[in-house]
Amino acid sequence: MVQPRKIFQSSYKIKRRKFLNFINGKTFPGRKLPNESDLAKILEMSLGTVREILREMEMTGSITKMKGKGNFLNTSTKNIKMRIDLTKDFTDLIEERGYEVSFETFAIKGKADSRLVRLGEKFFPELLPEDKYRLIGNLYYADDTPAVFSVFMVPSDLPEATQSDKEFISSYWEEYIQSFNHAVIKLEVGLVPEMAVPHMKLPGDLPIQMWNEVHYNKYDELICCSYSYFNPEIMEMSMVRK
Repeated sequence: MVQPRKIFQSSYKIKRRKFLNFINGKTFPGRKLPNESDLAKILEMSLGTVREILREMEMTGSITKMKGKGNFLNTSTKNIKMRIDLTKDFTDLIEERGYEVSFETFAIKGKADSRLVRLGEKFFPELLPEDKYRLIGNLYYADDTPAVFSVFMVPSDLPEATQSDKEFISSYWEEYIQSFNHAVIKLEVGLVPEMAVPHMKLPGDLPIQMWNEVHYNKYDELICCSYSYFNPEIMEMSMVRK
């Protein structure tokens, strides 16, 4: 069963979205934004929050700050969707395209895909000879269409018979959320792997974008590794270089 993913938003994230909706819904003569004090009054935000959002927008190429002149909107970057330089969260990326997002997580039986095995051999060599790992699949839908399929190779010393798939997945994600600090991502292009074909409903000879991730905790220790595969009809991801 596909369950809608719960999305938790911080107070800052809500204010940031309100700020951006205001900016995107207006036309500013000469591209110049109102001054910071006026923005704070218009949007009923603190001056500190407005300055933080503007600082973030400057860093991401959304505005240009000119000393003594003000903040100017970069219209060339205004309507770019699925910017992976701003977020790597698949739910946020899919929602930006106007889709309703749903999500399911499940155990994958059998051996890992050759790409994931090579990644595991590099970072978790002690797991592979004795198969001390389990595979978890995360599938994101855009409306009813599979958009992103992620496969995680996670350490597990427990035989499958001692813990059900549901119990293992639930306990693992709870632990992952508590321990995750950062991930290193590398982009690739390749054919849809065999294990992804039935989930993504894409032909195996189709070239697609994908990325691998190595996940770390706050002590810079390895947690797991994963591959994510993207449906090219939906995941038209982009970046702005600054």
